Amino acid sequence: MSLDDREFRRRQRTKNLLLGGLLVALAVLFYLVTLVRLGGN
Repeated sequence: MSLDDREFRRRQRTKNLLLGGLLVALAVLFYLVTLVRLGGN
């Protein structure tokens, strides 16, 4: 495995973690918005 392959895999993993974190953050945001809406009624 060349250095470029390792670098590519590291960048890909970092990108995947960032995307996963973003998805989790969005899910939590929607959950909180739903809680506030339901709690307000």
